[in-house]
Amino acid sequence: MAPRFAHVFTSPQPTHQDGRGGDFNNPTGTELNGCELRHILYACRAEGLFLLFDAAFDGLVYDSLVPLVPRELHSSLTELRHQLLWAGGLAKSYALPSLRIGWLAGPGRVMRAVRTILHPCLSITANLAGQYAAVPALAAWTDWLTPVVAELERRRDYLVAELNAISGVNCRVPEGGFFVFPNHERLERDSYRFTEYLVRRAGISVSPGADYGARGEGHVRMVFGGLDMGRLEEAIRRLRCAVDWYLTSC
Repeated sequence: MAPRFAHVFTSPQPTHQDGRGGDFNNPTGTELNGCELRHILYACRAEGLFLLFDAAFDGLVYDSLVPLVPRELHSSLTELRHQLLWAGGLAKSYALPSLRIGWLAGPGRVMRAVRTILHPCLSITANLAGQYAAVPALAAWTDWLTPVVAELERRRDYLVAELNAISGVNCRVPEGGFFVFPNHERLERDSYRFTEYLVRRAGISVSPGADYGARGEGHVRMVFGGLDMGRLEEAIRRLRCAVDWYLTSC
Protein backbone atom coordinates (compact mmCIF):
# COMPACT_ATOMS: atom_id res chain seq x y z
CA MET A 1 0.00 0.00 0.00
CA ALA A 2 1.35 3.44 -0.90
CA PRO A 3 2.03 5.77 2.05
CA ARG A 4 -0.46 8.52 2.74
CA PHE A 5 0.72 12.04 3.47
CA ALA A 6 -0.50 15.08 5.37
CA HIS A 7 1.13 18.26 4.05
CA VAL A 8 1.63 21.11 6.53
CA PHE A 9 2.80 24.57 5.42
CA THR A 10 4.76 26.67 7.88
CA SER A 11 3.14 29.83 6.59
CA PRO A 12 0.23 30.31 4.78
CA GLN A 13 -2.89 28.26 4.97
CA PRO A 14 -5.47 29.81 2.68
CA THR A 15 -8.31 31.19 4.78
CA HIS A 16 -11.42 32.76 3.28
CA GLN A 17 -12.40 36.26 4.35
CA ASP A 18 -15.17 34.83 6.54
CA GLY A 19 -12.61 32.72 8.42
CA ARG A 20 -13.35 29.35 6.82
CA GLY A 21 -10.44 27.17 5.79
CA GLY A 22 -9.70 26.58 2.12
CA ASP A 23 -7.54 24.55 -0.23
CA PHE A 24 -3.93 24.10 0.90
CA ASN A 25 -1.76 26.76 -0.69
CA ASN A 26 0.15 29.84 0.31
CA PRO A 27 -1.51 33.12 -0.63
CA THR A 28 -2.78 34.41 2.71
CA GLY A 29 0.11 34.21 5.18
CA THR A 30 -1.99 32.59 7.92
CA GLU A 31 0.05 30.76 10.56
CA LEU A 32 -0.96 27.48 12.17
CA ASN A 33 -1.32 27.85 15.92
CA GLY A 34 -0.21 25.28 18.50
CA CYS A 35 -3.71 23.85 18.93
CA GLU A 36 -4.17 23.28 15.20
CA LEU A 37 -0.76 21.66 14.89
CA ARG A 38 -1.47 19.44 17.90
CA HIS A 39 -4.63 18.13 16.20
CA ILE A 40 -2.68 17.45 13.00
CA LEU A 41 0.00 15.51 14.89
CA TYR A 42 -2.67 13.49 16.68
CA ALA A 43 -4.47 12.64 13.42
CA CYS A 44 -1.21 11.56 11.75
CA ARG A 45 -0.31 9.33 14.66
CA ALA A 46 -3.84 7.83 14.86
CA GLU A 47 -4.19 7.25 11.10
CA GLY A 48 -0.60 6.26 10.35
CA LEU A 49 -0.06 9.25 8.05
CA PHE A 50 3.32 10.58 7.01
CA LEU A 51 3.60 14.25 7.88
CA LEU A 52 5.45 16.54 5.45
CA PHE A 53 6.45 19.92 6.87
CA ASP A 54 6.98 22.55 4.20
CA ALA A 55 9.38 24.89 6.03
CA ALA A 56 10.10 27.26 3.16
CA PHE A 57 8.80 30.30 5.09
CA ASP A 58 9.74 29.24 8.62
CA GLY A 59 11.68 32.44 9.40
CA LEU A 60 9.26 34.98 7.93
CA VAL A 61 6.83 35.30 10.83
CA TYR A 62 5.50 38.63 12.13
CA ASP A 63 4.05 40.06 15.35
CA SER A 64 6.39 37.97 17.55
CA LEU A 65 4.38 34.84 16.81
CA VAL A 66 5.66 31.43 17.86
CA PRO A 67 7.70 29.87 15.02
CA LEU A 68 6.79 26.72 13.13
CA VAL A 69 6.81 24.24 16.04
CA PRO A 70 6.03 25.46 19.59
CA ARG A 71 8.45 24.04 22.16
CA GLU A 72 5.69 22.11 23.95
CA LEU A 73 5.13 20.06 20.79
CA HIS A 74 8.75 18.96 20.34
CA SER A 75 8.13 15.70 22.25
CA SER A 76 5.11 14.94 20.06
CA LEU A 77 7.24 15.43 16.95
CA THR A 78 9.90 13.15 18.40
CA GLU A 79 7.29 10.43 18.92
CA LEU A 80 6.22 10.91 15.29
CA ARG A 81 9.78 10.92 13.87
CA HIS A 82 9.26 7.70 11.89
CA GLN A 83 6.37 9.37 10.04
CA LEU A 84 7.89 12.84 9.71
CA LEU A 85 9.53 14.52 6.70
CA TRP A 86 10.94 18.04 6.76
CA ALA A 87 11.45 20.09 3.58
CA GLY A 88 13.17 23.47 3.37
CA GLY A 89 15.23 25.70 1.14
CA LEU A 90 17.07 28.98 0.72
CA ALA A 91 14.67 30.82 -1.58
CA LYS A 92 12.27 32.38 0.95
CA SER A 93 13.52 32.85 4.52
CA TYR A 94 17.15 33.00 3.36
CA ALA A 95 16.39 35.45 0.51
CA LEU A 96 18.30 33.39 -2.07
CA PRO A 97 15.77 32.64 -4.82
CA SER A 98 16.72 30.86 -8.05
CA LEU A 99 19.78 29.12 -6.55
CA ARG A 100 17.83 25.85 -6.28
CA ILE A 101 19.28 24.85 -2.92
CA GLY A 102 16.99 22.92 -0.61
CA TRP A 103 16.74 19.85 1.59
CA LEU A 104 14.48 17.02 2.62
CA ALA A 105 14.99 15.05 5.83
CA GLY A 106 13.06 12.01 7.00
CA PRO A 107 13.18 8.35 8.06
CA GLY A 108 15.93 6.35 6.36
CA ARG A 109 13.58 3.94 4.58
CA VAL A 110 11.59 6.84 3.11
CA MET A 111 14.68 8.75 2.04
CA ARG A 112 16.08 5.65 0.29
CA ALA A 113 12.83 5.37 -1.67
CA VAL A 114 12.98 9.10 -2.49
CA ARG A 115 16.52 8.77 -3.84
CA THR A 116 15.42 5.86 -6.02
CA ILE A 117 12.36 7.63 -7.41
CA LEU A 118 14.07 11.01 -7.90
CA HIS A 119 17.43 9.65 -9.02
CA PRO A 120 17.57 11.76 -12.24
CA CYS A 121 17.20 14.93 -10.12
CA LEU A 122 19.22 14.00 -7.03
CA SER A 123 22.17 12.46 -8.86
CA ILE A 124 23.19 15.90 -10.14
CA THR A 125 25.20 17.99 -7.68
CA ALA A 126 23.65 21.26 -6.51
CA ASN A 127 25.17 24.21 -8.34
CA LEU A 128 28.45 25.49 -6.89
CA ALA A 129 27.40 29.15 -6.60
CA GLY A 130 24.35 28.13 -4.60
CA GLN A 131 26.42 25.99 -2.24
CA TYR A 132 28.88 28.84 -1.59
CA ALA A 133 25.99 31.24 -0.95
CA ALA A 134 24.33 28.79 1.42
CA VAL A 135 27.27 28.63 3.85
CA PRO A 136 27.18 32.25 5.14
CA ALA A 137 23.39 32.39 4.83
CA LEU A 138 22.99 29.38 7.14
CA ALA A 139 25.77 30.49 9.50
CA ALA A 140 24.51 34.04 10.08
CA TRP A 141 20.81 33.48 9.52
CA THR A 142 19.53 34.95 12.81
CA ASP A 143 21.84 37.99 12.60
CA TRP A 144 20.42 39.43 9.40
CA LEU A 145 16.90 37.98 9.47
CA THR A 146 15.62 40.10 12.38
CA PRO A 147 15.99 43.49 10.60
CA VAL A 148 14.70 41.96 7.36
CA VAL A 149 11.52 40.73 9.06
CA ALA A 150 11.09 44.12 10.79
CA GLU A 151 11.25 45.89 7.42
CA LEU A 152 8.84 43.43 5.80
CA GLU A 153 6.45 43.89 8.71
CA ARG A 154 6.57 47.66 8.20
CA ARG A 155 5.71 47.23 4.50
CA ARG A 156 2.96 44.73 5.35
CA ASP A 157 1.32 47.09 7.84
CA TYR A 158 1.39 49.97 5.36
CA LEU A 159 0.02 47.90 2.49
CA VAL A 160 -2.81 46.31 4.50
CA ALA A 161 -3.91 49.67 5.95
CA GLU A 162 -3.91 51.32 2.52
CA LEU A 163 -5.77 48.45 0.88
CA ASN A 164 -8.47 48.49 3.56
CA ALA A 165 -8.90 52.23 2.97
CA ILE A 166 -9.85 51.62 -0.68
CA SER A 167 -13.58 51.30 -1.31
CA GLY A 168 -14.59 47.75 -2.24
CA VAL A 169 -11.33 46.14 -1.02
CA ASN A 170 -10.94 44.10 2.16
CA CYS A 171 -7.55 42.72 3.25
CA ARG A 172 -6.75 40.65 6.33
CA VAL A 173 -3.37 40.99 8.04
CA PRO A 174 -0.97 38.16 7.08
CA GLU A 175 1.01 36.58 9.92
CA GLY A 176 3.87 35.37 7.74
CA GLY A 177 5.32 35.44 4.23
CA PHE A 178 5.71 38.50 2.02
CA PHE A 179 2.36 38.73 0.29
CA VAL A 180 -1.20 39.86 0.97
CA PHE A 181 -4.45 38.42 -0.34
CA PRO A 182 -7.02 41.22 -0.60
CA ASN A 183 -10.66 40.51 -1.36
CA HIS A 184 -12.20 42.51 -4.23
CA GLU A 185 -15.58 40.77 -4.56
CA ARG A 186 -17.52 43.99 -4.06
CA LEU A 187 -15.79 45.40 -7.15
CA GLU A 188 -15.46 42.33 -9.35
CA ARG A 189 -16.06 38.67 -8.54
CA ASP A 190 -13.83 37.26 -11.30
CA SER A 191 -10.20 37.47 -10.16
CA TYR A 192 -8.87 36.92 -13.70
CA ARG A 193 -10.86 39.87 -15.02
CA PHE A 194 -9.76 42.05 -12.10
CA THR A 195 -6.11 41.04 -12.57
CA GLU A 196 -6.27 41.87 -16.27
CA TYR A 197 -7.92 45.21 -15.48
CA LEU A 198 -5.15 46.18 -13.02
CA VAL A 199 -2.43 45.36 -15.56
CA ARG A 200 -4.16 47.25 -18.35
CA ARG A 201 -5.39 50.26 -16.39
CA ALA A 202 -2.78 50.69 -13.64
CA GLY A 203 0.31 48.79 -14.77
CA ILE A 204 0.11 46.63 -11.63
CA SER A 205 0.87 42.91 -11.90
CA VAL A 206 -0.83 40.62 -9.36
CA SER A 207 -1.85 36.94 -9.32
CA PRO A 208 -5.52 35.98 -9.63
CA GLY A 209 -6.82 34.31 -6.49
CA ALA A 210 -8.56 31.59 -8.50
CA ASP A 211 -5.13 30.11 -9.20
CA TYR A 212 -4.99 29.10 -5.52
CA GLY A 213 -8.20 27.10 -5.41
CA ALA A 214 -11.93 27.71 -5.53
CA ARG A 215 -11.99 29.83 -2.37
CA GLY A 216 -9.35 32.10 -3.80
CA GLU A 217 -11.84 33.51 -6.27
CA GLY A 218 -12.62 37.14 -5.58
CA HIS A 219 -9.07 37.77 -4.32
CA VAL A 220 -5.69 38.69 -5.78
CA ARG A 221 -2.26 37.83 -4.43
CA MET A 222 0.08 40.80 -4.08
CA VAL A 223 3.79 40.31 -3.31
CA PHE A 224 5.56 43.10 -1.42
CA GLY A 225 8.86 41.46 -0.50
CA GLY A 226 10.88 43.00 -3.33
CA LEU A 227 9.35 46.48 -3.22
CA ASP A 228 10.69 49.40 -1.19
CA MET A 229 8.29 51.87 0.41
CA GLY A 230 8.50 54.28 -2.51
CA ARG A 231 7.36 51.65 -5.00
CA LEU A 232 4.65 50.43 -2.61
CA GLU A 233 3.31 53.95 -2.30
CA GLU A 234 3.26 54.29 -6.09
CA ALA A 235 1.49 50.96 -6.45
CA ILE A 236 -1.18 52.03 -3.96
CA ARG A 237 -1.64 55.36 -5.76
CA ARG A 238 -2.17 53.57 -9.07
CA LEU A 239 -4.47 51.01 -7.50
CA ARG A 240 -6.59 53.70 -5.85
CA CYS A 241 -6.93 55.58 -9.15
CA ALA A 242 -7.83 52.37 -11.01
CA VAL A 243 -10.51 51.47 -8.46
CA ASP A 244 -11.95 55.01 -8.50
CA TRP A 245 -12.19 54.86 -12.30
CA TYR A 246 -13.77 51.39 -12.10
CA LEU A 247 -16.42 52.57 -9.63
CA THR A 248 -17.36 55.62 -11.68
CA SER A 249 -17.49 53.73 -14.99
CA CYS A 250 -19.65 50.81 -13.84
